[in-house]
Amino acid sequence: MGILFSKQEKLTLIIRKIQLTDFHEQYLDLLSNLYENIHSNSYPFPNIEEFYNNLNDKHVVLVIEDPEENLIVGTGTVLIEPKIMHNFGLVGHIEDIVVHPEYRNLGIGKVIVEKLVAYAKINNCYKCILDCTNDKIPFYEKCNFSNDSTQMSYYFNSSNL
Repeated sequence: MGILFSKQEKLTLIIRKIQLTDFHEQYLDLLSNLYENIHSNSYPFPNIEEFYNNLNDKHVVLVIEDPEENLIVGTGTVLIEPKIMHNFGLVGHIEDIVVHPEYRNLGIGKVIVEKLVAYAKINNCYKCILDCTNDKIPFYEKCNFSNDSTQMSYYFNSSNL
């Protein structure tokens, strides 16, 4: 997808779709900043490979890479779902937005969200939605999202989460 932006004189970042080699090298470590139960050794390679092979135009994971450090510094996902009640119109679900702690407050998270929203828009989604904790609401409002509902959850087996 090309060069993303350069906020500091020596910081040039690249945004691209995730590659299979990203999973054990850095992606899972990055997600551990968002989810306590994820560690790079948590998942057997066949499970990761199956997940990766099931990615498609309706399930896209983007990563932001610092090529000078060979480091994935941010990620986000969009899932596109048809909605029967809107004449099979498409909704983009934004998920798993996370930025490496050493790269926060550089606008990387906002760029990830903007790229995912743009992807949903060019794929004819009529809206994008996401769930977040209350402390993240101001960030997503800066990304032009509005708070219009409450998420509810029903967990079947917390030991598998």
